[in-house]
Amino acid sequence: MHRPRSAAWPLGALGSVACALAAVWLWQTAPAPSPTRHGPHTARSAPDAQRVARPALARAHAEPERRAEPPTPPTRRSLPQRAVLPQRSVLAGEIVDPAGSPVGWAELIVTWQLETDTDGAPRTEGRADARGRFRLEPPAGMRPLAAHLEARPPTSGTGLAALRRTVPLPAPNALRLVLPRGVRLEGRVWDAATGAGLPGVPVWVELAEGRRKVGTRTGAGGRFTLEDLDPGRLRVQARSPAGGRSATVELVTRPGERATVALRLERGATAAGRVVRARDDEPLPGARIRAVPAGIDPLDPPPTGGPETETDEAGRFSLAGLDPGPVTLLVEHEHHPPQLVTAHAAPEGAAAPTMIRLPDGARLQVQLQRPPGGEPDGPLTVIARRTGGDFSRSAEFEDGANTVTLEGLPPGPYRVLVLSARGAPIGAARLRIEPHTVQLRCRVTVR
Repeated sequence: MHRPRSAAWPLGALGSVACALAAVWLWQTAPAPSPTRHGPHTARSAPDAQRVARPALARAHAEPERRAEPPTPPTRRSLPQRAVLPQRSVLAGEIVDPAGSPVGWAELIVTWQLETDTDGAPRTEGRADARGRFRLEPPAGMRPLAAHLEARPPTSGTGLAALRRTVPLPAPNALRLVLPRGVRLEGRVWDAATGAGLPGVPVWVELAEGRRKVGTRTGAGGRFTLEDLDPGRLRVQARSPAGGRSATVELVTRPGERATVALRLERGATAAGRVVRARDDEPLPGARIRAVPAGIDPLDPPPTGGPETETDEAGRFSLAGLDPGPVTLLVEHEHHPPQLVTAHAAPEGAAAPTMIRLPDGARLQVQLQRPPGGEPDGPLTVIARRTGGDFSRSAEFEDGANTVTLEGLPPGPYRVLVLSARGAPIGAARLRIEPHTVQLRCRVTVR
């Protein structure tokens, strides 16, 4: 059945209006879209946003705790580290003069200071090369705490002096040692009574607090000159060999200084007397008389530099150049033990003579036991050295002789050595001399 067009239009219009109203209602009742970085077309609802935000907040709060946690140790087993041993203490560097120029072939002496104070500290000696460079090491197996170093110029006449320095160890990689300018010392020794200069007088200068001495003799007019001395405190001493008291002057010098001293010698006192054999008062010619400090051991080497003399054919002596008063004399003779005696020194001509009697000591007869059919090449020498000291007696075997006698041995333990013509030991023996021993024998087998 056909409907007219006028009746169908109202129904279609009403449907369109209803759809439009429904769309408007939905648009008004829907929640407003939340802006995001993805644009309005990717907006999410509130429940969806909360579901996304909660895990993100949890991760943000847990992030600091995760950073504070210590790192997880590696699962791989780490290898043990190798122990690092300390390196040996090495002294290396260069030696120069005050202008900075290298000092080639300079001498070096190093005393190594150990952790414990022991006698005989190890020493190392060496020289720098042509460019002044050096390298020194302590003995193997030693770990010193410090090094006491002394550097000296290679020869005299360079105008340089020695340098002493203590270096803690381990030392820097490179040391620079600057040798100071030496001191020139000029002086004159003269007689206090006449004022005239005294030629031929020995003069000593102690350097570095007595650790080193240099000496010379006065020339014409009693003048002397010493160069390249170490700067610092110097002790100058002169003693007349003709019998005068020693004169001493101390002074403090600076590097490169030219110092002048004057030493006045006065006449000293004299000790006189006679040396005889104790058992029969027979004179002993050739006995050596020396003035020594009181209290020394007569069997030890005495200090040098003091006045000394020898007895004449009648055993008489006169020792000049002493201080007035008591003096200790060391008397030595090849057939008698050394003896310390006390004498009185007085002005010349007023000294009372002192009688010195030397005991005989023990006689040691050494007999050789030679190998069958063997004859040593050259003359043999026997030495009897007292144990624990420097005292010794020696003699030489005559050609073809097997026996020799040593005299004047004091009591004590001895070691007897037989030396070949080249100085090599070829036989030895040990013995002991008692205080009342007069004579004993010793047999030594030689190779």
